[in-house]
Amino acid sequence: MMAAAILTGMALEARIARRSGLPVVCATGGAAAVAAHRLLEGGACGLISFGIAGGLAPDLRPGSLVVATAVVDEDGPVYEAWQPWRDRLHNALPQAHSALLAGARMPAATVGDKTRLKALTGAAAVDLESLAV
Repeated sequence: MMAAAILTGMALEARIARRSGLPVVCATGGAAAVAAHRLLEGGACGLISFGIAGGLAPDLRPGSLVVATAVVDEDGPVYEAWQPWRDRLHNALPQAHSALLAGARMPAATVGDKTRLKALTGAAAVDLESLAV
């Protein structure tokens, strides 16, 4: 079994994630879910969604690090992040915020989009690949 693998949605994110030494795949939309399954079938022991998220919480500043406690789907399901990994990430990144992340299917491009997602999910940030992971 290989180490954990990282899934990103943008080439810039993938370049940053490769610094970790872990396998990295860059994919978006439906391809992200396919890539996640392939990584697991290829022996990855787990997956990490890594990238630039949109802030939803008013106290979250640009550049803040967020370790997701769970990912909430706009349609309602909540997917808990595995506690031992959360703890390890938070220990390695003590400045990071532990918070709920909204998994979206479309970019939250406007203030209205972000306000709606915050009210619907209670999440501190939103991204497009975490639901695939």
